[in-house]
Amino acid sequence: MHILLFHFDESCPASVRQTFLLARELSAGTAGDVTLVCTAGGFLEREARSVDVPVLPVGGLTGKPLTLMRLVRAVRSREASVLHCCDTASAALVRQLKRLSGGRCRTVQTWRVMGGDAARHVERVCRHADAVLCHGEMVCDRLERHGVPRSRLFAVSPAVDAGHYAPRRPRSDGRCVFVVDAPLAASSGHGIVLAAMRLLATMPGLPEWEVRLVGDGPDFASLLATARQTGVDTHLAMLGTQDERRILPDADVLLAPSLDGEHGADAIRAAWCVGLPAVASSLDVHTGMVRHDETGLLVPVGDADALAAVMARLARDVAGDGAMAAGLVAGGRAEVLRRTPERLAAAHLDIYREQAGAVRRRLQSAGV
Repeated sequence: MHILLFHFDESCPASVRQTFLLARELSAGTAGDVTLVCTAGGFLEREARSVDVPVLPVGGLTGKPLTLMRLVRAVRSREASVLHCCDTASAALVRQLKRLSGGRCRTVQTWRVMGGDAARHVERVCRHADAVLCHGEMVCDRLERHGVPRSRLFAVSPAVDAGHYAPRRPRSDGRCVFVVDAPLAASSGHGIVLAAMRLLATMPGLPEWEVRLVGDGPDFASLLATARQTGVDTHLAMLGTQDERRILPDADVLLAPSLDGEHGADAIRAAWCVGLPAVASSLDVHTGMVRHDETGLLVPVGDADALAAVMARLARDVAGDGAMAAGLVAGGRAEVLRRTPERLAAAHLDIYREQAGAVRRRLQSAGV
């Protein structure tokens, strides 16, 4: 059984990291062969070569005839039975490769969330795949409601690579540092955080606190203006695009106030690895992974009052004995142990075997 993993869009580091972990673990195993098809000169090619994962780099536009011919030859020469799209950018190409293979392979599509504009891509991407691997049961439910047959939907838990992160670095400055790691766009919920900060600033008896926004985007100027107008700019640091591995260890609490499900889940998993308590909006993508008061805290979506109340509790806890934060961190560490890259690969292999078996049965019935 040979698997071709396709991933061309490297704009989302968390998604790219998941593909790399999957390719690494599959390559290290003995149950099947894998080749990673990715952008020439990109992160995935460099990382794959560093750990000897077989890689087929593609340069330029994937729709060029010569590129297509090269990939068709790769499918045939490797006798690939599974073509796995790990992003949406490769979906149309993979459908074409399946058609040109004469039905000798099956297609698998990874689908991470249903937030943002993801819903409008469902028909173009998911309905054409033989199997769709969803990041959680909630995503499966959403796709089914959008017309994808349940028989094609499989829930998988994204991997957490704890070794990718440094642990939290304790500080002795008496402050509570909250961090939000998401693009500065309306759907990320930064406006709710600023509203909560305004409430927090009126609460007596709190220890010193600040909020750090990591990321860039179209709302940078408007968020800064709002912070200045409401008087919370002295509690705010806007750090722009940063490596989360450098920023998170110096924080105390992660906030994931997303309004549509994008980015929050990735940030929560990173917080678990670093050892930060996480506070998340109660979107289904978050409730599907966070158990309230065990692996994180959930607040109603868009509720600044509830968010401010939780931030105040954690600020007092961090400045005190830290018992609540410690309990949430312990719960997060337990989740990390449940979501190892090895388990990710094993779950994928089960699905690959099923799809490869369907190819064999079809060819046998056709007398090929």
